[in-house]
Amino acid sequence: MKRAIDSSLKSKVKKSEVTSQTSISIIPVTKTNLMFELKTLRRKLVGVVISGVTTISRALISKEQDNHIIYAEGLGLARVLATPGVDTKKSFSNHITEIEECLGIEAAKQSIVNQITDTMKEHGVNVNPRHINLLSEVMTCKGKIIGFTRNGVDKMKDSTIMLASF
Repeated sequence: MKRAIDSSLKSKVKKSEVTSQTSISIIPVTKTNLMFELKTLRRKLVGVVISGVTTISRALISKEQDNHIIYAEGLGLARVLATPGVDTKKSFSNHITEIEECLGIEAAKQSIVNQITDTMKEHGVNVNPRHINLLSEVMTCKGKIIGFTRNGVDKMKDSTIMLASF
C-alpha cells in the first residue's frame, strides 16, 4: 500500500507511513499552505489503486442470503477470473465481446440468450425461447459476434432469404 501511495503522489509527499491496518500517515512536502496541500492529497488519494484490477472503475458489495456478491463496473473478466477466491462458476460479465475473447463463442452465445431473456422478463414480455436461441445462433454463426442490425446482417451474404427477411 505504501508503494502505491508513494508512486502515485511522489511529488506532493515528503514521507508516507502505514501506521496501522486502517490508517496512513502522510507528510506533505511543503507546510506553507497546509490545508491546500491536504485537500490536494485527499483528492489524489481517491485515484490510488492499492490492489486489484485497474480496469474496474468501481465496485459494490451486496449481501444476499449468506453470500457476498460483488458488482463491478469496468472490463477485465480474465483478470477477475484469475483472482484467488473468485468463484469462476458464478462469475459473469454482460460485455459479450469480452466473454467471447475470454471464454469463447459458445459462452458469448449463452450470454446473449441470458441477456435477452432477462431484458424481456423485466419488461413483462414473454418470448418463445426457441426464437431467442435462433437469434443468438444467427448472431454467432460465423464464429464471431455479428450485431443484429442492418450492418450486421449485411455481413451475412450467404443467405438471400436471410437478407430478404430482415
